Amino acid sequence: MKCREFAIILTGIVVLTFLPLPAAAHDETLPDTDFSGVGTGYKVDFQHDDEDPFKGWVSITVTNKSTIDWTDFHVEIFQVSGQGAVDNVHFLEGTYESQNVDPKYSLSTNYTWDIDNDVVGATLDYYFPSAVIAPDAQATFQFYTDNSDQVDIFGMAMYPTPEPATAAVVLLGGAGLLFRRRRRAA
Repeated sequence: MKCREFAIILTGIVVLTFLPLPAAAHDETLPDTDFSGVGTGYKVDFQHDDEDPFKGWVSITVTNKSTIDWTDFHVEIFQVSGQGAVDNVHFLEGTYESQNVDPKYSLSTNYTWDIDNDVVGATLDYYFPSAVIAPDAQATFQFYTDNSDQVDIFGMAMYPTPEPATAAVVLLGGAGLLFRRRRRAA
């Protein structure tokens, strides 16, 4: 073999060696997503085409394009029209097959979560009041799903929620306007 041919083969082997390994069939990184507001009115839906082993990590990087701090982030699973029921598509936490599958939040280790797998369309709520996502900041959320019914396609909806103080001000401001209007009507 000539020296040049050997160099080309060696280069190919080195390049292939350092390419990232493909993720497991179910692992998915969702597109980076900007949210310009908070609450259900700003919900973003994704469709997940699932494959064997029908469980794995989902990751999403989000950017706060609103004008208020986020302290919570909500994720829910839903049935895609014409696809199988999502009765047994769940979020996992704790240890699964010797790995920690607790939900992850990139900005801090000081956060909590609440998983409700009892409802059809399981929900996952992240809470991070001391590690807010400020306007123009970016964060990554990771969570582990288990699709024991092996539904080919299911949906995931996500949206941020505001810090409690901001939500209270918005609610009180709306109540004040309502009170003011009623008073004028009298």
